Amino acid sequence: MPHQTALPNPAHPVPRLLHLTADHPDSIQPHKTPAVSGLLATAIWADNLVISLNRSASPVRADHFIDDGGGVLATPYQGLPYGMGLAHWMGRVARRVEAQLGRMGRQVDLIHAHKLTFEGLAAQALGQRLGVPHVVTVRGHTDHKVVAAKPLLRARYRAILQSAGSVFFIAPWSLRRLQQQLDIEIPQAVMLPNICRRMDAPQAMAAPTNRFVSLFHFRSWRVKNIVNVFAALARLQQAGVDVALDVIGAADDTEQAAMQALATRHGVAAWVRCLPAMSHAQLQGQLGQYAGLVLPSYPETFGMVYIEALSAGLPVIHARDSGIDGYFNDPLLACAADHRDPASIAAAMQQGLQRMALSRAAVQRFHADGGLAQFGAPAVGAAYRAAVEQAMQLSAATGRAMPA
Repeated sequence: MPHQTALPNPAHPVPRLLHLTADHPDSIQPHKTPAVSGLLATAIWADNLVISLNRSASPVRADHFIDDGGGVLATPYQGLPYGMGLAHWMGRVARRVEAQLGRMGRQVDLIHAHKLTFEGLAAQALGQRLGVPHVVTVRGHTDHKVVAAKPLLRARYRAILQSAGSVFFIAPWSLRRLQQQLDIEIPQAVMLPNICRRMDAPQAMAAPTNRFVSLFHFRSWRVKNIVNVFAALARLQQAGVDVALDVIGAADDTEQAAMQALATRHGVAAWVRCLPAMSHAQLQGQLGQYAGLVLPSYPETFGMVYIEALSAGLPVIHARDSGIDGYFNDPLLACAADHRDPASIAAAMQQGLQRMALSRAAVQRFHADGGLAQFGAPAVGAAYRAAVEQAMQLSAATGRAMPA
């Protein structure tokens, strides 16, 4: 495919965006997370082509692209587990996508790599060949883990970031961590949280109790750090603090019994109720009774449950350097705890009980001031559009793709 001209193209006022992502639902893997597809649903101002990638250990025919409709092409790509030969395989993806664009007669104005450490490698190579700029998303712990495990690729990742028109982060903690990992500044960073669609106005609040709530699918109990929450609860009980916990999210009786047994092993069964998963409507009617949400998950890229809890009027306790950390400066709204330390979690819970009235009032003020709007589709979509247009304008001003 020939090298393309600088941007924007006056003959095509609608920007033509190429998305490289392994996280978009497609006909090969229909149950992927909706985070990427939710973002692209806001980008109706652009002509979007999604290359939805699915790793396969087997050789893949170069022209194997499945048209799923709606601007989505699903494709397997050959790659090894644990990121072995990652740069090589992503280079092959770049060449395959370039050839597919040629077969389609399709030109693009900008490439969005939806994960730095994988698709970013392909986007950089493809952008250089086509002469178009790229933007990149850093997807939290997934990218940080790969950066830590791939020291020989760190110079390449620095180059991708430094040449990107915009770099999207799910939360502020991730920006801090990546700058430390790669020893660089990222001035073109843009916060782009996962879109939360369940942000109802808080209902009339019931008189709160001394009972906290943890909400998650029980199969994820290790990541959700419930063992350290149980240990924190035990510390509070030993100190004579009147406190209890509901754990909600069992898919069936077996999961419910297993979680109750876990509470028993940690000596807190008398103060823990393990309950089945509930619908959003059921939860919204019950959340007001709790002192707060306690969920120090780690690793957690974002965690929409925190925003949904705040939406329902609850203050939240979350893990430091994970999830929503960095979005809230007021610990009355969102209190960060060390996920590894039951004493830290216990202290946050005790402070939550002591400051319950203040926390409830802070959450109500936050609602009244429109604080949750930043997590809704209109705000996230507007931030995305502004960042993409700025990247394209910068490329047009220099007359070429961003330098690598």
